[in-house]
Amino acid sequence: MMWSAATTLSARDVQIFVAQCRTAGLEKAADQVITNAARRDAQAVLNIASALHKSEQYTDVGLLLAAAAQGERV
Repeated sequence: MMWSAATTLSARDVQIFVAQCRTAGLEKAADQVITNAARRDAQAVLNIASALHKSEQYTDVGLLLAAAAQGERV
């Protein structure tokens, strides 16, 4: 489910999913979604980063970009 959410949802929906995981205390699930989302193409990663930034989820933006920079994309 986490992989599917990270790879198929729109940028806004990924942002919402991550925020809801964090609110529910599901930190590992949120981190997993971010790590998997970092494997998407560069434009998708930037769109997700933008959605997270607009929602002031700055730590998640950093996690996403760090994972993408480490070559975690397929």
